[in-house]
Amino acid sequence: MRTCFTGFTLFLLLISAGKATAAGSYQAGFATLDITPSQALIDTGHVYMGGYGFWKDRGAAMSIHDPLKASAMCISDTGDEFCLVVLDSLGLTGLVNQKIKAKILEITGIPANRLFVSATHTHAAPDVLGLWGGSPEAYLDHLIIQTSRAVAEAWLARQPASLFYSTGEGSAYNRRGWGKTDTSITVIQALADDGTRLGSLVNFAAHPVVSRAGNLGISSDYVHYLRSHLATLGKAPVVYVNGAIGDVNPFEKLAVNEWNSAKSYGESIANAAFTAMQTPHAVGPGIQIDNQAFTTKVDNTVLALGQFFGVLQDESSGPPWNLTLNSNVAKFRLGNEVEAVAVPGEAVSRLGAEIKATMPTPAKLFLGLTGGSLGYLIPPDEWEKGHNDNYEESVSLGKHIGYQIRDMLASIRFPPL
Repeated sequence: MRTCFTGFTLFLLLISAGKATAAGSYQAGFATLDITPSQALIDTGHVYMGGYGFWKDRGAAMSIHDPLKASAMCISDTGDEFCLVVLDSLGLTGLVNQKIKAKILEITGIPANRLFVSATHTHAAPDVLGLWGGSPEAYLDHLIIQTSRAVAEAWLARQPASLFYSTGEGSAYNRRGWGKTDTSITVIQALADDGTRLGSLVNFAAHPVVSRAGNLGISSDYVHYLRSHLATLGKAPVVYVNGAIGDVNPFEKLAVNEWNSAKSYGESIANAAFTAMQTPHAVGPGIQIDNQAFTTKVDNTVLALGQFFGVLQDESSGPPWNLTLNSNVAKFRLGNEVEAVAVPGEAVSRLGAEIKATMPTPAKLFLGLTGGSLGYLIPPDEWEKGHNDNYEESVSLGKHIGYQIRDMLASIRFPPL
């Protein structure tokens, strides 16, 4: 028999928690809007799907299996705030990130350095990176507007809240043969003064690749089932953000029915998250945020050519043989209990573990594919040593980028509150 907290029980927990009064200084709001392309747009044959094969090999989307979402969470405390919005997308270029942030600034006044834009990395969404055929401008406009509105709605929906963190364990498979992945689940809950759950953020690491290359139906993969199941269990919206997914698949072999597998896997992670939520720990007051811009070389010839000729639209400069790219990393802390890193790429498990090891808080959020999609991030001593035909290296800026990002994040330190 499943046990769960009633609203009254949660209210008593708020009163009894040592930092309950301070934790209640937060305001939290959640919102979700649809970013699915219309069937009419799909019927044009120009909404290409990414993640598998080469240019247009996979083909254009033909149908909609389940809706794509932009899920937003806004948190504020006295004198500071931030918003996180996660899109059901394979990834976003720097240009699309900038357009989203500019639109949100226009609507809400929230500055770009207080916005975190992330992608779930589902392989069944329209290609907005431009590597597999791309998508029409009409879809990009729709995505940008809906994402901006989701953040605005979450911002306007804020109300007094206490924050709690919980940790649990899921299951996943290391496809590069290293035998270990980060299976931790971290949940942040926002509870109103009466104990009502306003929403939850769930952080876990696994590629949304249960749906394979032959699927031409738009989908957020297992993420759809995870969010919908946990929203039903928790009676509140769910924002899901992927972690260090670079070498992580849900399981080693796909079952006969991919959608049954996606549903089963998504709901298993949701169940583990909900179980963890039954043991909440209070988060103290205070928000600290730091953003660090950086410039990096692009050693990968194919990616350098893609940037140079505008197929990939990030902020880059120089000729293809000496091309550099501008991006940024970020870190934020909630109280002394929760720390998060925003990483603009797909870190493999070992690099993710090294980055998490520098975070001193009991709850650690690894926000992968946040602020950009710079490809795979791999430790130098693992370079071309994985058991996966070095696929990840072929979609990496170079051997240097993983530790460059790791060291920049480690240099950001917050004083205790």
